[in-house]
Amino acid sequence: MAQKKIRILYVLDTLFIGGAEQHVATLCRHLDKEKFHIVVCTLFSRDPNLHEPIADEIRVLGIRVEQLAMQRWRDWRSIAQFLRLIDDEQIDIVHGHMVPADFWGSFMAKIFRRRKTIYTCHQPFLKEGYAMRVQQFALNIFLADRIVSVSEATTHFCSKICHASPKKIIKIPNAVDTDRFTPEVSGSSIRAELGLSDDVFIIGNIGRYTPEKGYPFFIETAAKVAQTHQNARFLIVGHGSEYNKLTDLIEKLGLTNRFFVTGPRRDIPEILGAVDIFLFTSIWGEAFGISLIEAMAAGKPIIAANIGPTKEIIEDGITGLLPYPEEWEQETDYLDADALARSVDYLIRNPHVRNQLGQEARSQAVKRFSITTLVKSIESLYISMIEKSR
Repeated sequence: MAQKKIRILYVLDTLFIGGAEQHVATLCRHLDKEKFHIVVCTLFSRDPNLHEPIADEIRVLGIRVEQLAMQRWRDWRSIAQFLRLIDDEQIDIVHGHMVPADFWGSFMAKIFRRRKTIYTCHQPFLKEGYAMRVQQFALNIFLADRIVSVSEATTHFCSKICHASPKKIIKIPNAVDTDRFTPEVSGSSIRAELGLSDDVFIIGNIGRYTPEKGYPFFIETAAKVAQTHQNARFLIVGHGSEYNKLTDLIEKLGLTNRFFVTGPRRDIPEILGAVDIFLFTSIWGEAFGISLIEAMAAGKPIIAANIGPTKEIIEDGITGLLPYPEEWEQETDYLDADALARSVDYLIRNPHVRNQLGQEARSQAVKRFSITTLVKSIESLYISMIEKSR
């Protein structure tokens, strides 16, 4: 007799391009379909005209994706749709991944359907607003049966800030597809698209255009590097509210002809293939840094701010450089562009160091952040939750 599949419902805000969304897509691709039935639901996909690319990627896998348009907490129609989805798919475990969808998904599943609940903490800070803070405390203390923490920062947040029981928390770092992100992926198509020859040096970063990503410091660093390296060019890839602010700063610093700012892309392995140095400038609120481990898997030398979870991912002088601040800090509102520029200059002038850092970064990505490790840990967690409920 075949063993009954464990039925998982992933709940997110939306399925635009972002770390949590990519994480869910990874789980959808790699969980054992003989053991698990997967369904995905977004609660706040309010505009049907906005394209959510990760939704398409998941549907191609043959997985059901429902995109609801919840407007407020008394949106009974959306609540009814969500509960009907749980019933129709006979869901065993509801797994939330984004604030506030993780709260609402857990709340509805726990209160109305008595289902097992779990959420992955993707941010180590309280959201603004009284209601959001109440939701985060309730989620951590009462609603979530288990909590997946992706880093020490999120473990501290859940246990110390939100008072979750340490017994609920299990640390499972994010993962990277080391078959998709490899040093062998060519960036020639990206260089051709940008009109750049192979001898042009590209410094890049990937992430949302939001304040916490610290892009103004990336741009200030670029301005300093540009003064001494005429063949250097700069590339950032993402989307977000600060797009115009960033392009204005690029123009103000006279970098318009040397800087490329793109919208969200799905050809990230090829983007990384074109990049010579990955410069990561997040200054607060980073729970893990998926773009960091993608760059590692691609064998890229990395320069990163010594902030938040970077010290858990990058070993200074071995898999990358952490030039500023000298002493690790959880968060900051300032990065020294001179210190970052000196590190960029050092790597440009020392190709053997670049190669060594990139090779070790690739090796550590395969060893520490493989999808196999992530999937085994998540599958074991689901199985243990169901066994304890029997």
